Amino acid sequence: QGQLLAVFPRRRLDAEQIRDSLLVASGKLVDKVGGPAVRPPLPLGTDEDGRAGAWEVSENSADHHRRSLYVFVKRTLPYPLLETFDMAASQTVHSKRDVTTSSLQALNLINDELVSEWSKALAARVSDEAGASDKARLDRLYAILYARKPDRFERNAALTFLGEQDREVAFVNLAHTLANANE
Repeated sequence: QGQLLAVFPRRRLDAEQIRDSLLVASGKLVDKVGGPAVRPPLPLGTDEDGRAGAWEVSENSADHHRRSLYVFVKRTLPYPLLETFDMAASQTVHSKRDVTTSSLQALNLINDELVSEWSKALAARVSDEAGASDKARLDRLYAILYARKPDRFERNAALTFLGEQDREVAFVNLAHTLANANE
């Protein structure tokens, strides 16, 4: 019992794998092999000793989307997205990583500007590849993220959610139109 892969215990991806999977899903991963470390832009508000811009950002913007293996490691200022998901500590030799689950990780994925940019790129990719049909876009999204089609429950839940969001957006647009007309 428990020897088959189907019942293997779940395990969260490592920090670098999470960043790389976000890049792959968004279609922004630059799969260049080798070369010097890259310094992607740091999130706003990240500073060291009160100075903004704790490292000089790599000039080539394509380098910002290279695999996490190539992200510059600064012991005094780890890359924030990777640090949140327990990246390997560069200060110590270790054979095992800590694997934590915290609300900060979920908040980072929801609120991080870079993750938001990658999510928008994923949405644009799905729209470009699948067209205007909600069903086709949902199928393409599941193919990209899960390598399968959604089951009936998932499809119905997603389509219901999309319908609710369409109504909310229409209501907000109507409210803005009425507010602007009254001015």
